[in-house]
Amino acid sequence: MNTTNTRTIHTGLYGKQAKAVIDSVHGQLSDGKWENIPGYDKYWTNFDVQTADDGEVIIMVNAGVSTTWCRRYMPNPFYGMSDVEFKKWIANKIKAVVNDERKDRDEFGEWDRRNIDHTSLYLGHADEKYGAVVTVADIYCTYEALLGREIGIAKYDSSTICRVFGTKRTDYEIAKVKSAREHKDAIYAKYKAQIDSLRESTKMAIQKLEEKLKADIDALLAAQKAELEKLIA
Repeated sequence: MNTTNTRTIHTGLYGKQAKAVIDSVHGQLSDGKWENIPGYDKYWTNFDVQTADDGEVIIMVNAGVSTTWCRRYMPNPFYGMSDVEFKKWIANKIKAVVNDERKDRDEFGEWDRRNIDHTSLYLGHADEKYGAVVTVADIYCTYEALLGREIGIAKYDSSTICRVFGTKRTDYEIAKVKSAREHKDAIYAKYKAQIDSLRESTKMAIQKLEEKLKADIDALLAAQKAELEKLIA
């Protein structure tokens, strides 16, 4: 997604589990539940899930009227949508994946706020990126948080709430994240010019080689034609 014309949607969530759940919705739109349905291209190409320097899960949404994907012009379905409306849209997609998974997998268990024993294959499954397994309770809590519902220990186990809301990074930690990102950008910039130059040299070398090979082939064809003409004469 082109990030030059985007707006930031703040979720108020800081936990890795919440990031995993929302990330997985993007994945289901692009290569999962709605796979190979061109009508959904206009959705997943218009937003991206990221982590801010302070650790908050943020969603970058295309602020333009339209987008282009694979040379296709597509209207932006999120244009004019408020932050509240967008988060509700994401929450509804979470619930849609949950409903289908419960039909497919008995081990998903009950769609319950306190279900911490069962995990999801399609919404934030455990891996090296997110670490701990995402439970049904994590998914439920993320879902309700995006809907703007009041969440507390009366509904959830306190440990589940902590997993989803996480902890905002300290100023020191934010500075470290920012510094690491700036160093990373500097390294990319350092080598970019050289890499671009070599790629351009490669293109020119290939073009020259193709021209030489074409000239050699043309010369051989001309010689062949000349010999054939002598033979016929």
